[in-house]
Amino acid sequence: GRVLWWDYRNLEAGPTDELILNESFPQGDDKIEKILGGTRLEYNAEAGPLKYLIGTEQGYVLQANKRPGRPVEVNQRFGLETGKHHGPVYAIQRNPGINKYFMTVGDWTAKIWSEELKTPIMQTRYHNSYLTHGCWSPTRSGLFYLARMDGFIDIWDYYYRQNEVAYSHKVSDSPLTYISAHNQYCAIGDSEGTVTMMQLCDSLYKANKVEKDAMIAIFERESRR
Repeated sequence: GRVLWWDYRNLEAGPTDELILNESFPQGDDKIEKILGGTRLEYNAEAGPLKYLIGTEQGYVLQANKRPGRPVEVNQRFGLETGKHHGPVYAIQRNPGINKYFMTVGDWTAKIWSEELKTPIMQTRYHNSYLTHGCWSPTRSGLFYLARMDGFIDIWDYYYRQNEVAYSHKVSDSPLTYISAHNQYCAIGDSEGTVTMMQLCDSLYKANKVEKDAMIAIFERESRR
């Protein structure tokens, strides 16, 4: 239930800052304090050098603000009212090309959020198998990858269509646990400790000139809706 900041130049001194993930929840006429377990942390300096996104065991997402000389505080909460995952958040990542939008992966679905709204603006359909991880394409603003418990990866291409998977591929007989994409390569880890490297076809990593603007328009349209 804590987020800790360390200075590698003086690790023996312990954490330099600490954030306790406690939230108040209504119970009848009262409110009770609960500690949320942190599961994933996302930091992207381009989205703001003071912002940290934190996924929790309870399916919520918190945004913390770390200002110099001040205590770290939570200034935005996502999914507390509606839209949270039905289980831990296993992956959280900002869109590399459009930083104010981020994706979370948990239970059987992936959700896309705007940091200006408290509920998700888009989400995939529920998959037949539990999702364990996911990441955005680093080169295409509308494409992301999802890892599944049944050993498959699903590739969603929101630039072309949002209602169905663009491509599924069987990677392992074991549950997949992690996925990372870099240009035309994708690395996938499984529960047996095996890492599989995949080389992607051109259409999965080469973006055309209008894709980023088109995805901004799609995200803004869904945010308004």
